Formats: sequence, structure tokens, C-alpha cells
Amino acid sequence: MHKRLFTFCIFLSLLLTACAEENAGNSELERLPMQRILNIPIIEAKIENKGPYLLLLDTGASGLVLDQDVVRELNIQTGAPRSGSGAVQGSVVTYAYAPEVNISFGNLEYPAKSVMVAAVSASAQMMMGKRVHGILGTPLFKRFTVELDHTRNEVVFHDPDRFRYDGSGGILPLTFQRDFGNLPSVSITFEGYEGKKVETDLLVDSGGGAYGVSIGKKVNKNMLVNPAAKRVPVMGATGLSDDPESTKTRGFVTRLEKMSMGPFEFSEPLVSFSLSVSKYGAFGAEILRRFRVIFDYKAARMILEPNVDYANAFQDDKSGMFLTATVDDIGVIRVAQVAPGFAADKAGIQVKDQILTVDGKDVAELTLNGIRELFMQAATYDLTIMRGTEKIAITMKTKPTL
Repeated sequence: MHKRLFTFCIFLSLLLTACAEENAGNSELERLPMQRILNIPIIEAKIENKGPYLLLLDTGASGLVLDQDVVRELNIQTGAPRSGSGAVQGSVVTYAYAPEVNISFGNLEYPAKSVMVAAVSASAQMMMGKRVHGILGTPLFKRFTVELDHTRNEVVFHDPDRFRYDGSGGILPLTFQRDFGNLPSVSITFEGYEGKKVETDLLVDSGGGAYGVSIGKKVNKNMLVNPAAKRVPVMGATGLSDDPESTKTRGFVTRLEKMSMGPFEFSEPLVSFSLSVSKYGAFGAEILRRFRVIFDYKAARMILEPNVDYANAFQDDKSGMFLTATVDDIGVIRVAQVAPGFAADKAGIQVKDQILTVDGKDVAELTLNGIRELFMQAATYDLTIMRGTEKIAITMKTKPTL
């Protein structure tokens, strides 16, 4: 009798263990299509059962943010307005907080707490050429294990308590930087001229880094950059600000010999050295698009499985100019910067010029990001621009800048 009871207990224990293991492997909660703009992941969501709205998945954001126009449209109650420093040094943002907002992705409900309300769409439209209605940052990535599949263009939300990984990808430990909003970082090694190597922590920023890797003031650029190397001056806009034009950060872009993280190595990456942001640099979309990425904050790790784009070369802009859409009209494309001595400058293009057509095609048809991709090719382009009230025909011949 005791022997039979013992045998039954062993069988029951094995059965329960098998069921638990089966359930642990079934961690998927929702699978959604993923849009990509500049390879930055965006998903459709409903807010208070209305929508859909476009929300950006951003590991480089410490909170959740909704656009103030959307909040006003949905009559979501907020606290008193506040003002504070934006993400970029010297910028100011006006914001408020909504105590709770119901967000849903497909059939997955997400009651979001303490949601910042600010002017998201204006900055996003200017930089991305598309109106985005909010940003999903750290609280979302803590609540779910998030998988970004850049080959299938899918986002998968997993239950972090049941998620298990037994694949062959590289597993990189995440360090959450307490002095920078607890944002995640990984250890990166750069190799510059004369074989000099520098190891540093870079923030993982899925909502940025569309053109390469940025290095902050923490790293001495003289340790890596060949004094004779080509450099392209840059300015860009990041973070929230009441005035998108105030979010300019300055620095330069160049190429280094190598970059490695964990088991992965990249040759001749494009790297920007910022002159005005924090000590931390960041990498994002241009690196992450080369992988199936799993952000597992509960286990403090990022899992990377290389895809077909892993070994692709880092393409530089060959025009030497930086284009933005206007806040008021997504179809109006203006020149925000012209690098001296490069193709746009040689063609006579000036800051504030409005691009009307490229090779006879209207910019509204090409889109902002389509034009940017076009100018990554070495070719000759016939442009029509508007300068003040004057229409001007310009021929620009692009070639590699770096």
C-alpha cells in the first residue's frame, strides 16, 4: 500500500512538473504588426477604447508619454501643468500627468499609471515625417517581456513570469543606469585608429539611433578618432521640447574601425560624437534592426538573434544635408542643416530651402524618409527648391561622405 502511494506521488509530481514546464514555455500574450519609421518600432494601440493611435516603443524613455492633443480629444483628466528640462541640454518641456490611462494592444489590456502628457507629435513629425501619438517606455518593458522581430515586422508581448529562452542567440546583460532614469545599457567595445580600444556603457535606445551609434562626453574621442579621418558635422533633435527647433544637439559623425558587444562585431560603424548631451551615448534602431531582439527586463538581459541584415554595411548620408518636415504640414520638407564642403553645399543648397521635387517627383509622394534613403545612394539628382518666393532648379551630385 505504501509502495503504491509512493509511486502515485512520484507520478503526480512528474505530471505537475511537466505541466508547469509546458505553461512556462507558453508565455506569449499578444502578437502585433510592427511599423518601422527610420527602423524605429511603432505599433497601433487603442487609448480609452478609441483609436487606433500610433505609439513608439522606446527603451530610451523612462516613462510613458501621450500627446497632449490626444489627451484633450479623449477628455482624459490630468493634473496641473508643470515645466522642466527636456532630454537635451537647454531644452524646456511643459507637461502634466494623467493618473491612469487604459491602453490596449489587440486583445491585451494595459492600464498605464502616471502617464506624462506633452507635445509628442510635433517633434516626432518634424524628425520622422509621421505623426506619432505617444511613447511607451520603461514601465511597459518592465510589465512585459517585449520581442521585436525585424524580419517579420512583428512585436510580441510575453508574460515575464513564464518567459523562458532556449534559443541560440547572444544574451547580453543589461545594466540599469540609476543616474539616468534607470535606462538600460550594455557594455560596448570600440576599436579606433592604431588599434586603440575603449570599453564603455551605451544606453539601449530603440526609439533613436536611426543612423548609427552616438557616444557621449564620457568617452575621450581622441582615443578613437584618427585626426585625419573624415568628419561630417551633425545636428539633430531628440527628446521632448515645446520648441522642436531648440532641441538641436551638435557634434560630428565619423567611422571607427570596429564595434563589438557580446559575441557580435560590426565593421566600420558610423559613430557620432556629441558635444552637448550627457556622459552616456546610445545605440538603437540601426543596430537593433539587424536582430530579432528580446528585452527581458525581469532577468536584466537583452537577447539578440542575427537576421539577414546583420552583416550589412553602415550607409552614410551622401548629400551632406539634414532634412526635416515642418510641424504644421508633414508634406513640407525643409533643409535644417548643410555641411560645408559636401554635395548639397556644392550644389548651392541653403538652410531653410524647401525641397519641392526630386527628379520630377513631388516630395509628398516620396515622403521625408524616402528622400533620406534616396540620398544614401551616390547619384545625380535634379531638385526643385523654393527659397523665399523664388523657385530654383538645382542639380546635386552625391558621393560617399565618410
